Amino acid sequence: MTITIKQLQQNLPAIDLLADYADLGIYPEEKQQLPSWLDLSAAEDFIALGREGSDGVFLLGVTSGQVVYVSSEGRAGCIAASLDDFLQLLIAHPYWQDLLKFSAAGNLLEMQRVAPYLEESLQEDEPDIDDIREELLAFLGLAEGEAHIARLHQAVTALSGKVAIKAEDGSQYQSLFNRFTVDDNPMWRAG
Repeated sequence: MTITIKQLQQNLPAIDLLADYADLGIYPEEKQQLPSWLDLSAAEDFIALGREGSDGVFLLGVTSGQVVYVSSEGRAGCIAASLDDFLQLLIAHPYWQDLLKFSAAGNLLEMQRVAPYLEESLQEDEPDIDDIREELLAFLGLAEGEAHIARLHQAVTALSGKVAIKAEDGSQYQSLFNRFTVDDNPMWRAG
């Protein structure tokens, strides 16, 4: 099943759970205009899908359904090829930003290497996380999906170049990939 933005906006139980679990606030239809501080150049129109707690915004391609993330720290890029992929990514890996942060500048193997550490931390903080994941998938009518990390990597690598994003001052946003690795975290090195 492919979920539409309108279906998502009308699914209040899913919206509430996504806000609590994945730090995603979905915009209602009347707030879908792009932020005025954002200069976006793309082959298609985008609408504002939602935001996260540190003022990053998610944009949805009207034609392609691609999801673009623009952080409040000057990083931006495509993170999913479709709204379904985006929601499945959030459910499977609500720590998706940390996967990008600890990617050794875009290395898929490093992203896969860091995932167990992030998952372990999530399981410690949220012991009922697997139940929440099942509930969200059911609310949204989505299958569990697979290869989320590889699909995230592919979206940032291949799709981000199709969308140019600049700040108000004209500066280009940086890639979502960051240079950190598992070895940069002393707690993970000890494990």
